[in-house]
Amino acid sequence: ALSEGMHTVQVHGMDNAGNIGDNGLGQLLVDLSGPNTPRIKELRLGKEWTTQDSPYVTWTNPGDFGSGVTKYLVSLDNQVTDNGLQEFYSSTLNSGIHVIKVKAVDALQQESDWSNEVIVKIDKTAPSNPIVSSSTHSNQTQWFKADQPAFEWTTPSDDSGIRGYFYSIDRLS
Repeated sequence: ALSEGMHTVQVHGMDNAGNIGDNGLGQLLVDLSGPNTPRIKELRLGKEWTTQDSPYVTWTNPGDFGSGVTKYLVSLDNQVTDNGLQEFYSSTLNSGIHVIKVKAVDALQQESDWSNEVIVKIDKTAPSNPIVSSSTHSNQTQWFKADQPAFEWTTPSDDSGIRGYFYSIDRLS
């Protein structure tokens, strides 16, 4: 069995009289393995939650010992698409946590391992409205003498979670 790489074959003809002719040369190219594994990075969104919805993932050709990289496959949330020879990927995404990874494919359709994963966290939706209630002013249609209100609210739903609250009380004089 031949090892991976380029091999040269020499053939000489010899006639019945013992004369040996010049070399005939041939080349054998053997590619037994896929490309090296790409290393990817995201340049636009960062690692924290963001309202931006278009990640920009890049990589460089990882190299292939044999037949050469001919395309890249991109996995977005385990949905694989052919990215051709482009060494970047960008797409407009919905709110949520998304996982992107890449693999290289050579001319013999041998694949590299999947790259490192890039995780993007997108939240394009404002939190839902909290429900406000008060133990000192329990009926919102009734007047109360108490001027030191106590109130509480439910936690609104949100993709990225709630960091804090703002509130105000309008007082008429």
